[in-house]
Amino acid sequence: MRHEMKEKIKNWLLIIMISTLIGSFLLFFLGYYKIGFAVGCIFMFLSLFLGQWYSSKRVDDLYRYGQGYEKRKTRGK
Repeated sequence: MRHEMKEKIKNWLLIIMISTLIGSFLLFFLGYYKIGFAVGCIFMFLSLFLGQWYSSKRVDDLYRYGQGYEKRKTRGK
C-alpha cells in the first residue's frame, strides 16, 4: 500500500512539473511574460527542491548500507 502511494505521488509530481514547464513556454509565446516567468520559477524551484531531496536521500542510503558492508567485512577477519 505504501509503495503504491509513493508511485502516485511521483506521478503527480511529474505531471505538475511537465505542465508548469509547458505552461511557462506557452505563456511566453502568447505574450504573458510575467505570468510565464512566474510559472517558470515555480517549475525551477520545484525541480531544484526535488533534485536536492532525492540526492540527499540517496546519499543517506549509500552511507547506511556502506556501514553495514564495513561491519560484515571486519567480522570476517
